[in-house]
Amino acid sequence: MARAWYTKEFDSLIDAIKCMYKRSFTSESQLNDFIANGGWKARKNGRDIDIKLNYVEASGNGYNSIKISNAKTPWKEWIKTIGVLLNDTTPYRIMFRNEQYVFDVIEDGENLEVIYDDSLPRQNPLFIKLLKNVFRKAACCIGCRECEANCHNGYISMKDGGLHISASCVHCSQCHKVDKGCLVYKSLEMPKGGLKMSANKSLNCYSHHAPKMEWFKQYFNFKNEFDERHSLGSQMYSFFKRFLRDAELLDETGFSKTAQVIDKLGLDNLSSWSIMLTNLAYTPQINWAVKRMKMSETYSKDYTISLLVADGANESWVKDVWSSFSRIAELPFSEVGFGYPIKEKGRMVSITRTPWQNADPIVILYSLYKFAEACGEYYQFTLSRLLNHDIDSDGISPTEIFGLNRNQMEKILNGLSINYPEFITTSFNLDLDNITLNSEKTSQDVLKLF
Repeated sequence: MARAWYTKEFDSLIDAIKCMYKRSFTSESQLNDFIANGGWKARKNGRDIDIKLNYVEASGNGYNSIKISNAKTPWKEWIKTIGVLLNDTTPYRIMFRNEQYVFDVIEDGENLEVIYDDSLPRQNPLFIKLLKNVFRKAACCIGCRECEANCHNGYISMKDGGLHISASCVHCSQCHKVDKGCLVYKSLEMPKGGLKMSANKSLNCYSHHAPKMEWFKQYFNFKNEFDERHSLGSQMYSFFKRFLRDAELLDETGFSKTAQVIDKLGLDNLSSWSIMLTNLAYTPQINWAVKRMKMSETYSKDYTISLLVADGANESWVKDVWSSFSRIAELPFSEVGFGYPIKEKGRMVSITRTPWQNADPIVILYSLYKFAEACGEYYQFTLSRLLNHDIDSDGISPTEIFGLNRNQMEKILNGLSINYPEFITTSFNLDLDNITLNSEKTSQDVLKLF
Protein backbone atom coordinates (compact mmCIF):
# COMPACT_ATOMS: atom_id res chain seq x y z
CA MET A 1 0.00 0.00 0.00
CA ALA A 2 2.76 2.45 0.95
CA ARG A 3 4.69 1.76 -2.25
CA ALA A 4 1.58 2.21 -4.39
CA TRP A 5 1.13 5.77 -3.17
CA TYR A 6 4.74 6.78 -2.50
CA THR A 7 6.72 4.74 -5.01
CA LYS A 8 9.74 7.03 -5.28
CA GLU A 9 10.06 7.60 -1.54
CA PHE A 10 9.47 3.94 -0.72
CA ASP A 11 12.06 2.68 -3.20
CA SER A 12 14.57 5.23 -1.91
CA LEU A 13 14.09 3.94 1.64
CA ILE A 14 14.48 0.30 0.58
CA ASP A 15 17.64 1.14 -1.37
CA ALA A 16 19.10 2.81 1.73
CA ILE A 17 18.26 -0.23 3.86
CA LYS A 18 19.84 -2.57 1.31
CA CYS A 19 22.98 -0.46 1.22
CA MET A 20 23.28 -0.59 5.02
CA TYR A 21 22.78 -4.35 5.40
CA LYS A 22 24.07 -5.89 2.16
CA ARG A 23 27.38 -6.91 3.74
CA SER A 24 25.55 -9.02 6.32
CA PHE A 25 24.17 -11.46 3.75
CA THR A 26 25.76 -13.83 1.26
CA SER A 27 23.09 -13.47 -1.41
CA GLU A 28 20.59 -10.99 -2.77
CA SER A 29 17.73 -13.37 -1.98
CA GLN A 30 18.71 -13.51 1.72
CA LEU A 31 18.83 -9.72 1.83
CA ASN A 32 15.42 -9.47 0.17
CA ASP A 33 13.97 -11.97 2.65
CA PHE A 34 15.43 -9.95 5.51
CA ILE A 35 13.70 -6.81 4.22
CA ALA A 36 10.44 -8.61 3.44
CA ASN A 37 10.36 -10.14 6.94
CA GLY A 38 10.85 -6.72 8.48
CA GLY A 39 14.10 -7.63 10.26
CA TRP A 40 15.48 -4.15 9.61
CA LYS A 41 12.66 -2.64 11.69
CA ALA A 42 14.16 -4.05 14.88
CA ARG A 43 17.15 -1.79 14.28
CA LYS A 44 15.06 1.38 14.13
CA ASN A 45 16.30 2.48 17.57
CA GLY A 46 19.39 3.98 15.92
CA ARG A 47 22.13 1.62 16.99
CA ASP A 48 23.38 1.29 13.40
CA ILE A 49 23.99 5.03 13.12
CA ASP A 50 27.64 5.91 13.56
CA ILE A 51 27.49 8.16 16.62
CA LYS A 52 30.75 9.03 18.33
CA LEU A 53 30.06 9.87 21.95
CA ASN A 54 32.92 11.55 23.80
CA TYR A 55 32.09 9.68 27.03
CA VAL A 56 33.12 6.02 27.46
CA GLU A 57 32.89 3.78 30.52
CA ALA A 58 35.14 0.77 31.06
CA SER A 59 36.12 -1.65 33.82
CA GLY A 60 38.90 -4.09 34.68
CA ASN A 61 41.64 -4.98 37.16
CA GLY A 62 39.56 -3.88 40.13
CA TYR A 63 38.82 -0.40 38.79
CA ASN A 64 36.14 1.34 36.76
CA SER A 65 36.96 4.25 34.49
CA ILE A 66 35.32 7.01 32.50
CA LYS A 67 37.15 8.49 29.53
CA ILE A 68 36.11 11.85 28.13
CA SER A 69 37.49 13.52 25.04
CA ASN A 70 36.98 17.22 24.43
CA ALA A 71 35.02 18.00 27.61
CA LYS A 72 32.55 20.81 26.99
CA THR A 73 32.32 22.22 30.53
CA PRO A 74 34.50 22.09 33.68
CA TRP A 75 33.80 19.06 35.84
CA LYS A 76 34.89 20.90 38.99
CA GLU A 77 31.85 23.13 38.61
CA TRP A 78 29.44 20.23 38.17
CA ILE A 79 30.96 18.30 41.09
CA LYS A 80 29.65 21.04 43.38
CA THR A 81 26.13 19.74 42.73
CA ILE A 82 26.72 16.45 44.55
CA GLY A 83 29.22 17.23 47.31
CA VAL A 84 32.26 19.16 48.48
CA LEU A 85 35.76 18.46 47.16
CA LEU A 86 38.18 18.30 50.07
CA ASN A 87 41.38 18.79 48.05
CA ASP A 88 42.55 20.25 44.74
CA THR A 89 44.63 17.47 43.17
CA THR A 90 44.16 13.84 42.29
CA PRO A 91 43.36 11.55 44.02
CA TYR A 92 40.34 13.64 44.93
CA ARG A 93 38.38 13.22 48.11
CA ILE A 94 34.75 14.28 48.19
CA MET A 95 32.29 14.60 51.04
CA PHE A 96 29.01 13.10 49.86
CA ARG A 97 26.15 12.98 52.35
CA ASN A 98 28.45 12.75 55.36
CA GLU A 99 30.68 10.08 53.81
CA GLN A 100 34.06 10.48 52.10
CA TYR A 101 34.85 8.86 48.76
CA VAL A 102 38.02 8.86 46.66
CA PHE A 103 38.48 8.97 42.90
CA ASP A 104 41.21 9.96 40.45
CA VAL A 105 40.94 12.37 37.54
CA ILE A 106 43.81 12.38 35.05
CA GLU A 107 43.61 15.51 32.90
CA ASP A 108 45.24 16.15 29.55
CA GLY A 109 43.89 19.40 28.22
CA GLU A 110 40.20 18.85 27.49
CA ASN A 111 40.59 15.07 27.82
CA LEU A 112 39.82 13.36 31.14
CA GLU A 113 40.08 9.91 32.63
CA VAL A 114 38.17 9.25 35.84
CA ILE A 115 39.18 6.18 37.84
CA TYR A 116 37.51 4.71 40.92
CA ASP A 117 37.57 1.39 42.77
CA ASP A 118 35.04 -1.12 41.47
CA SER A 119 33.80 -1.70 45.02
CA LEU A 120 32.31 1.81 45.15
CA PRO A 121 29.14 0.94 43.19
CA ARG A 122 28.37 -1.69 45.80
CA GLN A 123 29.14 0.63 48.70
CA ASN A 124 27.00 3.48 47.41
CA PRO A 125 25.32 3.11 44.01
CA LEU A 126 23.66 6.52 44.37
CA PHE A 127 27.03 8.26 44.67
CA ILE A 128 28.34 6.50 41.56
CA LYS A 129 25.17 7.33 39.65
CA LEU A 130 25.57 11.02 40.45
CA LEU A 131 29.34 10.96 39.87
CA LYS A 132 28.72 9.60 36.38
CA ASN A 133 26.12 12.30 35.82
CA VAL A 134 28.69 14.95 36.75
CA PHE A 135 31.08 13.76 34.08
CA ARG A 136 28.32 13.26 31.52
CA LYS A 137 27.43 16.90 32.01
CA ALA A 138 31.09 17.86 31.72
CA ALA A 139 31.43 15.85 28.52
CA CYS A 140 28.25 16.87 26.72
CA CYS A 141 26.75 20.08 28.14
CA ILE A 142 25.96 22.65 25.45
CA GLY A 143 24.20 25.09 27.75
CA CYS A 144 20.60 24.07 27.08
CA ARG A 145 19.84 25.45 30.58
CA GLU A 146 17.66 22.50 31.62
CA CYS A 147 19.75 22.08 34.78
CA GLU A 148 19.55 25.80 35.48
CA ALA A 149 15.77 25.63 35.25
CA ASN A 150 15.63 22.59 37.55
CA CYS A 151 17.61 24.28 40.32
CA HIS A 152 15.00 25.46 42.82
CA ASN A 153 17.49 27.74 44.56
CA GLY A 154 18.97 29.49 41.54
CA TYR A 155 22.49 28.25 42.28
CA ILE A 156 23.25 27.30 38.65
CA SER A 157 24.04 30.07 36.21
CA MET A 158 24.70 29.71 32.49
CA LYS A 159 25.49 33.01 30.82
CA ASP A 160 27.44 33.84 27.69
CA GLY A 161 28.47 30.21 27.27
CA GLY A 162 29.90 29.99 30.79
CA LEU A 163 28.90 27.79 33.72
CA HIS A 164 28.92 28.80 37.36
CA ILE A 165 27.57 26.85 40.31
CA SER A 166 27.37 28.58 43.66
CA ALA A 167 29.36 27.25 46.60
CA SER A 168 26.06 27.54 48.49
CA CYS A 169 24.63 24.56 46.55
CA VAL A 170 22.68 22.30 48.94
CA HIS A 171 23.27 19.13 46.85
CA CYS A 172 19.56 18.43 46.42
CA SER A 173 20.26 16.63 43.11
CA GLN A 174 17.37 18.32 41.31
CA CYS A 175 19.71 19.14 38.43
CA HIS A 176 20.38 15.40 38.11
CA LYS A 177 16.73 14.48 37.63
CA VAL A 178 17.24 14.50 33.87
CA ASP A 179 17.64 10.90 32.69
CA LYS A 180 21.38 10.03 32.66
CA GLY A 181 22.14 13.51 34.00
CA CYS A 182 22.25 15.38 30.69
CA LEU A 183 19.76 15.77 27.85
CA VAL A 184 22.52 15.87 25.23
CA TYR A 185 24.23 12.75 26.60
CA LYS A 186 20.91 10.92 26.69
CA SER A 187 20.14 11.83 23.08
CA LEU A 188 23.56 10.64 21.88
CA GLU A 189 23.86 7.50 23.99
CA MET A 190 23.45 4.22 22.17
CA PRO A 191 20.20 2.54 23.30
CA LYS A 192 20.61 -0.03 26.02
CA GLY A 193 18.32 -2.64 27.49
CA GLY A 194 16.61 -1.16 30.48
CA LEU A 195 14.18 -1.80 33.24
CA LYS A 196 10.50 -1.28 32.75
CA MET A 197 9.04 -0.17 36.01
CA SER A 198 5.76 1.61 36.44
CA ALA A 199 2.95 1.93 38.89
CA ASN A 200 1.15 -0.84 37.03
CA LYS A 201 4.16 -3.15 36.83
CA SER A 202 5.64 -3.18 40.30
CA LEU A 203 8.71 -5.24 41.02
CA ASN A 204 6.99 -6.42 44.17
CA CYS A 205 5.02 -9.06 42.26
CA TYR A 206 4.79 -11.74 44.92
CA SER A 207 5.30 -9.83 48.20
CA HIS A 208 6.98 -12.29 50.59
CA HIS A 209 4.93 -15.19 49.20
CA ALA A 210 7.07 -16.43 46.32
CA PRO A 211 6.37 -20.12 45.64
CA LYS A 212 7.72 -23.23 47.32
CA MET A 213 8.26 -26.63 45.73
CA GLU A 214 5.33 -28.08 47.65
CA TRP A 215 3.01 -25.57 46.00
CA PHE A 216 4.14 -26.67 42.54
CA LYS A 217 3.64 -30.30 43.48
CA GLN A 218 0.08 -29.56 44.56
CA TYR A 219 -0.65 -27.62 41.39
CA PHE A 220 0.61 -30.35 39.08
CA ASN A 221 -1.08 -33.02 41.16
CA PHE A 222 -4.50 -31.35 41.34
CA LYS A 223 -4.36 -29.50 37.99
CA ASN A 224 -7.78 -27.93 37.35
CA GLU A 225 -8.95 -29.00 40.82
CA PHE A 226 -6.19 -26.99 42.48
CA ASP A 227 -8.55 -24.17 43.52
CA GLU A 228 -10.70 -26.56 45.53
CA ARG A 229 -8.05 -28.92 46.91
CA HIS A 230 -4.95 -26.81 47.71
CA SER A 231 -3.75 -26.31 51.30
CA LEU A 232 -2.30 -22.80 50.87
CA GLY A 233 -3.32 -19.80 52.94
CA SER A 234 -5.36 -17.10 51.21
CA GLN A 235 -2.42 -14.77 50.50
CA MET A 236 -0.14 -17.64 49.50
CA TYR A 237 -2.83 -18.84 47.11
CA SER A 238 -3.35 -15.38 45.62
CA PHE A 239 0.33 -14.69 44.97
CA PHE A 240 0.99 -18.22 43.73
CA LYS A 241 -1.81 -17.84 41.18
CA ARG A 242 -0.06 -14.71 39.93
CA PHE A 243 3.22 -16.59 39.68
CA LEU A 244 1.52 -19.37 37.74
CA ARG A 245 0.09 -16.85 35.29
CA ASP A 246 3.48 -15.15 34.92
CA ALA A 247 5.12 -18.51 34.22
CA GLU A 248 2.30 -19.25 31.73
CA LEU A 249 1.22 -22.32 33.68
CA LEU A 250 -2.27 -20.92 34.18
CA ASP A 251 -4.52 -19.23 31.64
CA GLU A 252 -8.21 -18.54 31.10
CA THR A 253 -8.82 -22.24 30.49
CA GLY A 254 -7.07 -23.26 33.70
CA PHE A 255 -4.17 -25.74 33.50
CA SER A 256 -2.42 -24.31 30.41
CA LYS A 257 -0.81 -26.06 27.46
CA THR A 258 2.59 -24.99 28.80
CA ALA A 259 1.69 -26.59 32.13
CA GLN A 260 0.73 -29.77 30.29
CA VAL A 261 4.18 -29.90 28.69
CA ILE A 262 5.89 -29.39 32.04
CA ASP A 263 3.64 -32.02 33.61
CA LYS A 264 4.84 -34.41 30.92
CA LEU A 265 8.50 -33.51 31.50
CA GLY A 266 8.22 -33.57 35.29
CA LEU A 267 9.41 -31.18 37.98
CA ASP A 268 12.65 -33.14 38.30
CA ASN A 269 13.60 -32.09 34.75
CA LEU A 270 15.57 -28.84 34.46
CA SER A 271 13.94 -28.18 31.10
CA SER A 272 10.67 -27.61 32.96
CA TRP A 273 12.22 -24.89 35.10
CA SER A 274 14.04 -23.30 32.17
CA ILE A 275 10.77 -23.03 30.22
CA MET A 276 9.23 -21.29 33.22
CA LEU A 277 12.27 -19.01 33.62
CA THR A 278 12.02 -18.02 29.96
CA ASN A 279 8.43 -16.91 30.50
CA LEU A 280 9.17 -15.23 33.83
CA ALA A 281 11.96 -13.19 32.21
CA TYR A 282 9.19 -11.13 30.61
CA THR A 283 7.65 -10.20 33.96
CA PRO A 284 8.87 -7.27 36.09
CA GLN A 285 10.61 -8.97 39.00
CA ILE A 286 12.50 -11.71 37.15
CA ASN A 287 13.20 -9.34 34.27
CA TRP A 288 14.96 -7.05 36.75
CA ALA A 289 17.07 -9.93 38.06
CA VAL A 290 18.01 -11.12 34.57
CA LYS A 291 18.86 -7.61 33.37
CA ARG A 292 20.52 -6.25 36.50
CA MET A 293 22.41 -9.22 37.93
CA LYS A 294 25.40 -10.22 35.83
CA MET A 295 26.51 -13.81 35.47
CA SER A 296 29.22 -15.07 37.85
CA GLU A 297 28.97 -12.04 40.13
CA THR A 298 27.90 -12.22 43.76
CA TYR A 299 25.19 -9.84 44.95
CA SER A 300 24.76 -9.28 48.67
CA LYS A 301 21.40 -8.46 50.19
CA ASP A 302 22.36 -4.85 50.95
CA TYR A 303 23.84 -4.25 47.52
CA THR A 304 20.83 -5.77 45.74
CA ILE A 305 18.44 -3.67 47.80
CA SER A 306 20.46 -0.53 47.04
CA LEU A 307 20.26 -1.32 43.32
CA LEU A 308 16.52 -1.84 43.54
CA VAL A 309 16.06 1.48 45.32
CA ALA A 310 18.31 3.25 42.82
CA ASP A 311 16.12 1.82 40.05
CA GLY A 312 12.98 3.23 41.62
CA ALA A 313 11.77 0.47 43.93
CA ASN A 314 9.83 1.59 46.98
CA GLU A 315 11.83 1.28 50.20
CA SER A 316 8.70 0.18 52.05
CA TRP A 317 8.56 -3.13 50.18
CA VAL A 318 11.99 -3.59 48.63
CA LYS A 319 12.94 -6.25 51.20
CA ASP A 320 9.99 -8.32 49.99
CA VAL A 321 11.71 -8.57 46.60
CA TRP A 322 14.83 -9.97 48.27
CA SER A 323 12.61 -12.42 50.15
CA SER A 324 11.08 -13.44 46.83
CA PHE A 325 14.51 -13.95 45.28
CA SER A 326 15.44 -16.12 48.27
CA ARG A 327 12.46 -18.42 47.70
CA ILE A 328 12.98 -18.63 43.94
CA ALA A 329 16.69 -19.40 44.37
CA GLU A 330 15.78 -22.41 46.52
CA LEU A 331 13.95 -23.93 43.56
CA PRO A 332 15.68 -25.55 40.54
CA PHE A 333 15.60 -22.12 38.86
CA SER A 334 19.01 -21.75 40.52
CA GLU A 335 20.46 -24.41 38.21
CA VAL A 336 19.28 -22.84 34.95
CA GLY A 337 20.57 -19.30 35.36
CA PHE A 338 18.59 -17.55 38.09
CA GLY A 339 21.24 -17.78 40.81
CA TYR A 340 22.56 -19.88 43.67
CA PRO A 341 21.83 -18.70 47.22
CA ILE A 342 24.50 -18.31 49.89
CA LYS A 343 23.00 -18.68 53.34
CA GLU A 344 23.94 -17.78 56.88
CA LYS A 345 21.81 -19.03 59.76
CA GLY A 346 19.21 -20.30 57.32
CA ARG A 347 18.75 -16.99 55.48
CA MET A 348 20.06 -16.02 52.06
CA VAL A 349 22.72 -13.32 52.42
CA SER A 350 23.86 -13.22 48.80
CA ILE A 351 23.11 -14.71 45.40
CA THR A 352 25.35 -15.61 42.46
CA ARG A 353 24.01 -16.18 38.96
CA THR A 354 25.73 -19.04 37.17
CA PRO A 355 25.22 -20.27 33.58
CA TRP A 356 22.99 -23.22 32.81
CA GLN A 357 25.16 -26.25 32.22
CA ASN A 358 24.08 -28.63 29.44
CA ALA A 359 21.27 -26.41 28.20
CA ASP A 360 18.39 -28.17 26.43
CA PRO A 361 18.45 -27.08 22.76
CA ILE A 362 14.66 -27.20 22.47
CA VAL A 363 14.33 -24.78 25.38
CA ILE A 364 16.78 -22.47 23.62
CA LEU A 365 14.65 -22.73 20.47
CA TYR A 366 11.59 -21.91 22.56
CA SER A 367 13.31 -18.88 24.06
CA LEU A 368 14.38 -17.72 20.57
CA TYR A 369 10.77 -17.77 19.42
CA LYS A 370 9.70 -15.90 22.56
CA PHE A 371 12.42 -13.36 21.77
CA ALA A 372 11.21 -12.99 18.18
CA GLU A 373 7.57 -12.65 19.21
CA ALA A 374 8.40 -10.03 21.84
CA CYS A 375 10.38 -8.05 19.24
CA GLY A 376 7.31 -7.64 17.05
CA GLU A 377 7.67 -10.89 15.12
CA TYR A 378 11.28 -10.19 14.24
CA TYR A 379 12.34 -13.62 12.96
CA GLN A 380 15.73 -12.82 11.49
CA PHE A 381 18.68 -11.70 13.58
CA THR A 382 22.30 -12.51 14.34
CA LEU A 383 24.07 -14.34 17.13
CA SER A 384 26.05 -11.16 17.74
CA ARG A 385 22.75 -9.42 18.38
CA LEU A 386 21.72 -12.08 20.90
CA LEU A 387 25.04 -11.72 22.72
CA ASN A 388 24.75 -7.93 22.93
CA HIS A 389 22.69 -7.36 26.07
CA ASP A 390 23.03 -3.57 25.95
CA ILE A 391 20.58 -3.13 23.08
CA ASP A 392 17.15 -1.74 23.85
CA SER A 393 14.72 -4.55 23.10
CA ASP A 394 11.43 -6.01 24.29
CA GLY A 395 12.85 -9.47 23.64
CA ILE A 396 15.11 -11.17 26.19
CA SER A 397 17.94 -13.16 24.63
CA PRO A 398 18.46 -16.76 25.80
CA THR A 399 22.12 -15.86 26.27
CA GLU A 400 21.07 -13.31 28.88
CA ILE A 401 18.59 -15.61 30.61
CA PHE A 402 20.81 -18.70 30.74
CA GLY A 403 24.33 -17.24 30.58
CA LEU A 404 25.38 -19.01 27.38
CA ASN A 405 28.46 -17.85 25.45
CA ARG A 406 29.10 -17.71 21.70
CA ASN A 407 30.67 -21.17 21.42
CA GLN A 408 27.83 -22.81 23.33
CA MET A 409 25.22 -21.01 21.25
CA GLU A 410 26.89 -21.88 17.94
CA LYS A 411 26.86 -25.58 18.83
CA ILE A 412 23.24 -25.46 19.97
CA LEU A 413 22.07 -23.44 16.96
CA ASN A 414 23.89 -25.63 14.46
CA GLY A 415 22.35 -28.70 16.05
CA LEU A 416 18.89 -27.14 15.96
CA SER A 417 19.21 -26.21 12.29
CA ILE A 418 20.13 -29.83 11.48
CA ASN A 419 17.48 -31.48 13.65
CA TYR A 420 14.66 -28.96 13.21
CA PRO A 421 15.13 -27.26 9.82
CA GLU A 422 11.40 -26.58 9.70
CA PHE A 423 11.91 -24.20 12.65
CA ILE A 424 15.34 -22.64 12.21
CA THR A 425 18.21 -22.13 9.77
CA THR A 426 21.62 -20.71 10.65
CA SER A 427 24.74 -19.55 8.85
CA PHE A 428 28.07 -19.28 10.66
CA ASN A 429 30.69 -18.62 7.98
CA LEU A 430 32.57 -15.76 6.36
CA ASP A 431 32.11 -13.67 9.51
CA LEU A 432 28.34 -14.05 9.22
CA ASP A 433 26.20 -15.39 12.04
CA ASN A 434 22.67 -15.17 10.73
CA ILE A 435 19.72 -16.89 12.39
CA THR A 436 16.37 -17.22 10.66
CA LEU A 437 13.28 -18.63 12.34
CA ASN A 438 10.28 -19.90 10.42
CA SER A 439 7.75 -17.08 10.76
CA GLU A 440 4.91 -19.57 10.31
CA LYS A 441 5.87 -21.31 13.56
CA THR A 442 5.32 -20.07 17.13
CA SER A 443 6.78 -20.65 20.56
CA GLN A 444 3.79 -22.87 21.30
CA ASP A 445 4.69 -25.00 18.28
CA VAL A 446 8.17 -25.48 19.76
CA LEU A 447 6.66 -26.85 22.98
CA LYS A 448 5.08 -29.63 20.93
CA LEU A 449 8.60 -30.93 20.24
CA PHE A 450 8.93 -32.13 23.84
